[in-house]
Amino acid sequence: MFKYLNYAILFGILAISSTAFADNQTKIALAKKVVFSGNVSPYATSSLKQLLQKAHQINDREASINQDIGCEFFEHYYLGWGQDFSAQDVRNLKAKVEKSGTVKVTFNTGFSAQLVEMDMVCTANSCKVNDVRHGFSDNPKVLPKRISSSIRRDAQKMVNKNSCF
Repeated sequence: MFKYLNYAILFGILAISSTAFADNQTKIALAKKVVFSGNVSPYATSSLKQLLQKAHQINDREASINQDIGCEFFEHYYLGWGQDFSAQDVRNLKAKVEKSGTVKVTFNTGFSAQLVEMDMVCTANSCKVNDVRHGFSDNPKVLPKRISSSIRRDAQKMVNKNSCF
């Protein structure tokens, strides 16, 4: 009887371990897809998607009123993209899942180093992005140690003020 109980416990541990590994692989694949796409919204949780939609409406309104670029609220900025930067400029991309479950993505371009952190919500084998945080270094050989912005926090500030943050 104890022999079968030990097998059952071992099977349970293996099932949990393989699920955690699958979740991590799913998170890493999604993080890479988001970075290379330059867009968060298509991969966002419904709450983040709604918040981003409101922030984009405010940005567009401010741009129309001021005849300029508005609040400069662009999703690709939070993914390490600048004005003159695209997915082809990504070099040495590395992604890993931290103990907290946050996906940490680092890469460099010819002129800067980028750090992108993503919080995700996963169910079964599907994950959605719940926040994106970004930091950068002007030296492409030195990875940033700090995060300087959060897309959720900045969008929420805009919505709360009904104006640029």
